[in-house]
Amino acid sequence: MSRIPFSTDYWYARITNDGERENESLDNAMQSALKQEVPQMCSVTMERACNLQCAHCIYPPEGSSAALSKKADLPKLILRAVEQLPGDTPRLLHEGRIIRWWHVDALHAARQARRDLRIGLIDNGTYLRVMDRFKHHNFVLDWLDLSLDGPEAVHNAQRGSSTAYRDTMQGFARARKVTKHPKDGGRVTALFTLTRMNHTSLCEVAQILFGSPDPLADQLHITTLSPARREIEQMEQINLSAFWNQARHVFNQYGYSSDGNQRIFFRLYRHQEIEKLAHVVGAHAFYQSFTETARFSPGEVYFTLQDVPLVFSPLSLWPGETFLIDADGTFRTAYSISRSLSSLRKGRGDDGEDLRGFSVEQLTPGFDLVALHRRCVDQWWSFRGKRYLAEEVEIFRKLQTDK
Repeated sequence: MSRIPFSTDYWYARITNDGERENESLDNAMQSALKQEVPQMCSVTMERACNLQCAHCIYPPEGSSAALSKKADLPKLILRAVEQLPGDTPRLLHEGRIIRWWHVDALHAARQARRDLRIGLIDNGTYLRVMDRFKHHNFVLDWLDLSLDGPEAVHNAQRGSSTAYRDTMQGFARARKVTKHPKDGGRVTALFTLTRMNHTSLCEVAQILFGSPDPLADQLHITTLSPARREIEQMEQINLSAFWNQARHVFNQYGYSSDGNQRIFFRLYRHQEIEKLAHVVGAHAFYQSFTETARFSPGEVYFTLQDVPLVFSPLSLWPGETFLIDADGTFRTAYSISRSLSSLRKGRGDDGEDLRGFSVEQLTPGFDLVALHRRCVDQWWSFRGKRYLAEEVEIFRKLQTDK
């Protein structure tokens, strides 16, 4: 190997390793590598309230978090984070849940502070309400992610609103006004979250996006529901047969743009999805495809299954994905957004669940991002990472046995 091994190299060795004696050394090497893989992206939940409460949403219903954000001086914390992001492609993502006028001010200030910063927004069309603020600053995004979970009836049902589809379509219609030109790296992306309600709708979504000479979006990103709240567990689609047949068809028809660039991406986070796909294509076929085509980057494994490229981001390695700042100015871990701010701040859920592992540090203006990332690696490993790795190992061992 001509490069320094990534955490995913050690992860791969771990899941394919039969020698238990070496497991501890592989785990230690994986953790050491992960501590060096400081995220190049900062994700910020800038508002816990939303205009919708989607049937699949990982966020629980909440009121506005604006008062807590003001108390924590969230914009100042964002500036401190982005100035410390490593690498030559630093990114800032407004992750949720809706965008307010002062959020645009904060994003613009971050761009002013660091000119090489790429800025993105996940939205459902609410950005249209603050268009004047974009114009005021002459500010545009590097990328805009708009959710599209099916044709109109399906999208509205999943999002619990009779106007959700209309709002999303209006968002696509004006997206180029708030994003950089594609020649300058600007991108409009559609996000599709697979659920029990929409698992047969992927072909229709692709047709809506790419079926005309003037596509609504540059890319389509597809992932699965994370049932991190009990209230949304019933939305998980267990049998992926119908979905996978559509995925193969959609990628074959629309997977690449006319200029040859890939525009449909499948991303998996949960190891349970690996097991589901293996059930569809067969354990031997899956394991062979995975082991023969696997390529690695920090925190990501790329592989091809039946001519469809996929990305798997093991949850055991989550800390390398992003530096996550919650609306109250606390650095938190994956899945923390599935719990209310009030519960997280108390450290305990209404049902008595211990939530302290979700929170790494209440940030102050002089925080050290690298030091906190390394602390997060240790905390995540103890809190959930070690358990997730054991589950990932078990699934791949099962695939080896069943093949």
